[in-house]
Amino acid sequence: MDGESSLKLPLIDFSNLESGGPKWELAKAQVKEALEEFGCFEASFDKVPIEVRKGLFEALEELFNLPLETKLRNVSQKPFHGYVGQYPMAPLFESMGVDDSTIPQKVQDFTNILWPQGNPTFRVMMSGEEVRYSAGLFSIPKAGYIVKAPEELVDEQHPLLFNPFDHVQFLQFYYTEAGQKAQSALKTFCGAT
Repeated sequence: MDGESSLKLPLIDFSNLESGGPKWELAKAQVKEALEEFGCFEASFDKVPIEVRKGLFEALEELFNLPLETKLRNVSQKPFHGYVGQYPMAPLFESMGVDDSTIPQKVQDFTNILWPQGNPTFRVMMSGEEVRYSAGLFSIPKAGYIVKAPEELVDEQHPLLFNPFDHVQFLQFYYTEAGQKAQSALKTFCGAT
């Protein structure tokens, strides 16, 4: 069997989970395995109504259809925050990070940057090939939090591969000339020798 054709992103169902229950334990094991093997997974959660999902993707389409000069107003000192796009190595990728998105005033500030005269309601009709959107929701450690392997997972048969590191400092290094030239920016930044 061709290795490429057998590669499939894990799908994990988070519906109807109760902390400590058998489905909870199964989901925990699936998450651990998916992150160890793939570094990511697709989450399924049936409690988000289809109308909410549809509304999210319609709003994303409207957001990313803004002119480039408007999107470029969303800047951040944090790597991968603000507007990210226009990379030759990933020409179809765009991202719009919002700093402190759990604080309502920060979300309002973001909105005011992109729509200083208010957000007019409009929809763009598209023709030709259908555009596909996806929403990635990420959790990123706070600055100063040290990412490290649990001590119980490191021994002589499983040596430490990376020294403990601050995730924000790594992202800052990634965008330096040395980080961009490195075959593996993570190994260059904090690889164990």
